[in-house]
Amino acid sequence: MGGSEPLFVCLLLAAFVNVRRERWLLASLLASLATVVRPLGVFALIGIGLTLLWARDFRKFAAATAIGLTVGVLYSFPLATHFGDPMATVNSYHSPQWQGGWLFGFPFYAIIKGTLS
Repeated sequence: MGGSEPLFVCLLLAAFVNVRRERWLLASLLASLATVVRPLGVFALIGIGLTLLWARDFRKFAAATAIGLTVGVLYSFPLATHFGDPMATVNSYHSPQWQGGWLFGFPFYAIIKGTLS
């Protein structure tokens, strides 16, 4: 039980550990894989990129961006060929079959809403 969240959190925390050790390329790879699991992982990638830009380490920023784009293209290519939509997983959050609503939401909102009703 728990779906994709344990894998997402594992990849995200591993990316953060590698950020603290300043292993930027491995951190960007792990954050990219976390983004494949859950689209919210894109904020970790943005954070890594902004940190590298702030440090003016443009080489590592370019390499981290290339890693993120490569993982994104390799992930979206099968979705585009099979479903006809490279953003099929993100767009599935607005599917008429699923009443989930927004991709980004408030923490514990669904639990509170379910408890009150």
